[in-house]
Amino acid sequence: IKPATASYTIHVTDSSSPVTEDTYVKVTSASDLVAGSKYILVYEDGPKVFKPTLNGSNFTTTGNALDVIITDGTIVSDDFKDCQLTLEDGYYFYVESVSRYLYPTYNNMGAEETKSSSHSFSISISSGTSTISRTSNNTTYNLRYSTSSSYFQSSTSSANVALYKLE
Repeated sequence: IKPATASYTIHVTDSSSPVTEDTYVKVTSASDLVAGSKYILVYEDGPKVFKPTLNGSNFTTTGNALDVIITDGTIVSDDFKDCQLTLEDGYYFYVESVSRYLYPTYNNMGAEETKSSSHSFSISISSGTSTISRTSNNTTYNLRYSTSSSYFQSSTSSANVALYKLE
């Protein structure tokens, strides 16, 4: 007869600084948008979260989509701090992780160090879809997710993303 053995893994945590995860809730109305609040841009059918990464004066499309789990219009994770977009008055998104403003432009997502009135955009929300658009030279560009290329982009194609607000 062999003697029985058991092994255990013990995780010690500091109870004075509990681990918390961020909670993001889907924005269903433009009237729920609040300047100074943090948001993440989500393609729900993927589901994917936009990860802002600089490529010169633009945000790159390469590797800019992270996997996410959505449960009943809520995302609970501490993995998206670098993905947060701070909404500022006048409809500007500031990306703190790279110290740049994000704006839709021709086939790119522009990145500027300072905000410019020519780079402000509009946000409308209908049936759970957030349309984040900017018109330049009589052409409207939307922040969206390209299902054929598997990345977030700015395009003249219709919007297909949602905003989730950090609670």
